[in-house]
Amino acid sequence: MKRYKTILATMLSAAVALASCDYTDLEPTDMVGPEKAFGTVENVHKAVVGIYGKVSLRSKLAITEYIADDCVQGGDSGGAGTDLTNWVYTATSGDVSGIWSHYYGIINQANRVLYYGPEVEPANESEEASLQESFGTAYFFRAYAHFELLCFFSDFMDDEAKGIPYVSHYHVVGNPSREPVGDCYEQIMTDLNRAYEMLSVEAPDLSADLTASNSTAYISRATVDALRARVALYHGLYSQAYIYATNALRAVPIAKKDEVQNVWLDKSNAGVIFQLSRPAGSATIGTLFVGGDYSSIFRPSSDLREQYAETDIRASVFLEYGRDRAGSPVWMVKKWFGDASDIGRVDEKMFRAEEMQLIAAEALARRENPDMTEANRLLNELRAQRHEEYTSQDYPSQSAFMTEIAKERRLELVWEGHRMFDARRLNLTMSREGKSITGDDYRLTLPIPQAEIDANSGISESDQNYGY
Repeated sequence: MKRYKTILATMLSAAVALASCDYTDLEPTDMVGPEKAFGTVENVHKAVVGIYGKVSLRSKLAITEYIADDCVQGGDSGGAGTDLTNWVYTATSGDVSGIWSHYYGIINQANRVLYYGPEVEPANESEEASLQESFGTAYFFRAYAHFELLCFFSDFMDDEAKGIPYVSHYHVVGNPSREPVGDCYEQIMTDLNRAYEMLSVEAPDLSADLTASNSTAYISRATVDALRARVALYHGLYSQAYIYATNALRAVPIAKKDEVQNVWLDKSNAGVIFQLSRPAGSATIGTLFVGGDYSSIFRPSSDLREQYAETDIRASVFLEYGRDRAGSPVWMVKKWFGDASDIGRVDEKMFRAEEMQLIAAEALARRENPDMTEANRLLNELRAQRHEEYTSQDYPSQSAFMTEIAKERRLELVWEGHRMFDARRLNLTMSREGKSITGDDYRLTLPIPQAEIDANSGISESDQNYGY
């Protein structure tokens, strides 16, 4: 196989990335040639399944939730997450290089599909349709991974700020540089629009390749709309965000009051637009917070607990006052706990209708011509399905409404990777255990990994994010 430039230096492990060697001219030893790997439609399909296998919400939550204010270190953390909790991570931190590598690994696999897949000749219409689904899925994940990188490593609200390298080819010539945030958004939406056109209305049935038995485990047009809604919201394109969120809600409505608990026990898919199936033996999200032996790794913060009203059914679904492995009473994160027979293993809810409802409400309130009546209706509709007793409220001013949106996003989407970015978007102050950090603090944007700067001539020390 021809030698090629690695997509980014830290595609290697963090340990190898810190060693003294040339990262930008490596010959892969763990891949078969494309003529074998992509010779048939079935093999392209398998490569797409490989993309699914690389994606994990756990990688995101391991950083965002330890940085944010919804949980604090438990007595059994063993020091895990200390740098993140204290906001003292640096360009050489393993957590930083790890999340960079994680998302570029997804991009690399997606680009392999998009580079070699078109060379495969479909034998009939069925195979052509399968190829289109595969390419649409690859475009989606390429956009998703780049968007996550943009949120972690750039000022995603400033089009002129330095973004991230947008890698749209499997073989990279030269060393990719940081592109402007606005250009990154344009490429993300281009990939998502391509994905939408290539995907069918319903998610494909790939259960022969994955253990999931329902369509929520695969990318569909509703999933694309959900990501487009999130991207447009972060980009400040509120009219677009409302349209995309509304489209997603037409496909998947929010979970009703009596369905909420079963969603987090994997007994119901109510409100779930897309989730990653996690069969027995898979890596678990819940063990970021509670160990398999009930050890208290990270526990709910007292400030978060106080936000839930007595009538809020989510309090008992998301939080639990139990006993740790030593028998001591302690608050625990229950949301990702799952079944006690396999603690912490829950299908990873990547996109939910509840987020779309909140995006639609926020977008209506913040667009050029606000519709506060409909914005309030959407917020009240969600709250009515989360409280035993609820009386609708009216927040006529944008400022008062946005305070409620920030609160409701925290209560509904807690420990799903949103709070850290909401603090930046909405300029919120996060506080826990006597320490605070404001939404405009540079530490809520991660540094570009030093290993990448050292190996990639397209990114220099002057390209490093402010403060690092």
